[in-house]
Amino acid sequence: MALVLLFGPLAERAGMRSIELEATDVAGVLEALRPRFGGHLDLREERCRVWVNGEPADEHTKLAPSDEVALLPPVSGG
Repeated sequence: MALVLLFGPLAERAGMRSIELEATDVAGVLEALRPRFGGHLDLREERCRVWVNGEPADEHTKLAPSDEVALLPPVSGG
């Protein structure tokens, strides 16, 4: 199982900060999370960054059972 870490508004919308999921790639993680986001989770629209084990990743990145996937929404500041 991959550990998925959610931050900021993503965690609020999902109602949790982390979840363990069975997935073979990042696209599988996103598909498994869609029900928690009202059936919609598009990284391009959300403008999120995905990191797997501390490295930048995309929807095609393959996952091993012990991988950590972080979904990071954009950060604003001033």
